[in-house]
This record gives sequence, structure tokens and C-alpha cells, in this order.
Amino acid sequence: TYYVQGVSAQNCNSALTPVTVTVNPVPVVTVTNATVCAGQQATLTATSTVPGGTFTWSPGGATGATLTVTPNTTTTYTATYSVAGCPSVTGSGTVTVNPLQGITGTLSACLGQTSQLSNVVTPGTWSSSSVGVATISAGGLVTGISAGTSTITYNASNGCSTTAQFTVYPQPVLTVTPSNVLCFGGTGSVTLTASGGNAPYTYGGSPTTNLSPGTYTYTATSTNGCVSAPVSITITQPANALSLTTTQVNVGCFGNSTGSVNLTVNGGTAPYTYLWNTGGTVEDPTGMPAGNYNVTVTDANGCTAQTSVTITQPQASLALSTTQINVGCFGNSTGSVNLTV
Repeated sequence: TYYVQGVSAQNCNSALTPVTVTVNPVPVVTVTNATVCAGQQATLTATSTVPGGTFTWSPGGATGATLTVTPNTTTTYTATYSVAGCPSVTGSGTVTVNPLQGITGTLSACLGQTSQLSNVVTPGTWSSSSVGVATISAGGLVTGISAGTSTITYNASNGCSTTAQFTVYPQPVLTVTPSNVLCFGGTGSVTLTASGGNAPYTYGGSPTTNLSPGTYTYTATSTNGCVSAPVSITITQPANALSLTTTQVNVGCFGNSTGSVNLTVNGGTAPYTYLWNTGGTVEDPTGMPAGNYNVTVTDANGCTAQTSVTITQPQASLALSTTQINVGCFGNSTGSVNLTV
């Protein structure tokens, strides 16, 4: 406090007048620090030892005692404090951003298969939100348990965590329907049908048409690249080709109808049907006159075989003629007959 006294030209003094000079202390600004994970918000708070002023933040130009930011990297923020009568003062706070990269690796697998995941921030721990869909080892190896999705979480040692959706795709189920060789020496085929995965499907393995008897293996692949269990199928054929043999009984007397045929069928697939050129449908016809006969035999698979039989007869009817020598003297036995057949 200072006192002022006035003095007149006549050296008269006035009363002492007190004058007070107030000295404010220089403000001290303090700014908090924060540590966050990448992508998280942080709030910095500035305080001053002298109230009544205003804060302006840099970078950004925001005002107020608090600043909320989401930096991508570690950043230092400065709060400039202005209060009347004093020069501006500053304080700084740093937002430390702990690095955390996303989960890397293939975020899908087929049922029963695995996928290796990783993160550049180590060490850390892994977990799966649905172990019924996918399990994950301490080293980040995911195993598909059932079709569906699960959230995989990685908790890094710096306190940050990140997640990713993992999808387990179902494996297709392949059905192979054979069309076996019906007639010995022919070819068969197969029909491939997939289900249970994500269509459309592609098929691999052996060819599907013009198949000789034998064993063939096929797979189906879904649009997600999941492959079915291999399915093997055997194309079969009858053990032997359809063949015919005959024995016959010819007509014994010219003009009669006493011929017959005993037809024997081998190979093919029973039962058989028979069609003779006479229109007959029995296997072993009887009561046949002399002539040429054809038969077509069809087995259960529609395979056919043909054979011909010729029934013969004597060239002409049986005919007799005679010449005779009569008895020359009564009572003798000198007669004779010459018979020609």
C-alpha cells in the first residue's frame, strides 16, 4: 500500500491518501495426461492456480477446461490460459495411444478345419464367444466346430483389445447315384448331388459318363471352398453277356408238327422274356412243323440276344411199292414179294 500526499505552492500538505497495488500471482496451469487404445476417446482436463481465466487448446482451437479427442497416434495438447492482468501461460498434457492392429489371418474355415490368426502386438490372449462354433488356442489357431459365426477377441498385453467375426462354413454332403452297366460290355454313369453346404457346387474326381465297370471316387466343393468327404461308388455289370443255346427235336414224319426247341439262356439278368417269329412267347416251344424259327430274348435290363433254329423233316412222305412172284404149283410155297420203300 502506498500513500500519496499533495503539497500546495504555499507548502501546505494534504492528508495522506492510501493507494493499494494488488499483485496477482503468476498462474500455474496443469493439464492431465491420458493413455488410451487406438480408436478410443481421451479427455484432458486443465486447471489453473488463478481462477477466472479461459483456456484455449492447441491443436484444434477448442476452448474450455476439458478437451475430448480421439487421436490415432500419441499426441501432446497445449492449454493456453488467459486471465486479466497477467500474461498468458501454458500447460501441456499428452494422450498416449497404445498401438493395436486388427486381427490378421483368414477369418473363416470349413467345418473341422483350422485357420491361424495373429496380431502384431504381443503377447496377448485369445478367446471365442461361441466355443460351440469355433475354438481358439493360446497361439491363435481357430478350429471350426459347427457352422455359424463366433466373435474372436484378442486382449493385448498393453491393455487394448480387438475383435473380429469368424465364420465356420458347413461342408457339403455328396450323394452319388450310380447307373450301372445294364448290358455286358456297355458303359454306365453316375449322378452327383450335393447338399448341406453353400451352393453353387463344383464336382471333382472321376468322369461321370461312359464308365466301364469299376470303382470311381468323387468330391463336391461349395462356393466357400469347403470340400465334401470323398465318396466312392462301384459301377457293376452282369457277370456274363446274354447268350443263347438250343437243342431241337426235328419232325419225324413228313408233314407232321412234332418238332420242338429247348432254349437255354445264359448271362444277362433274369427274368427273361421270349418272342418267336411265330408270335410265341414261351421259352421252349413244341408242336412245331418243319421250318426256320427266330427268337429274341430280352432280359430284365432290356438287353437282347437272338438265335435261329431250323426244324427239319424227311424229304417226302413214307411210300411203299411192291413186285411179287406168285406160287407156280398149287400147294407150293414159292411165292415172294419185293417191297420198295
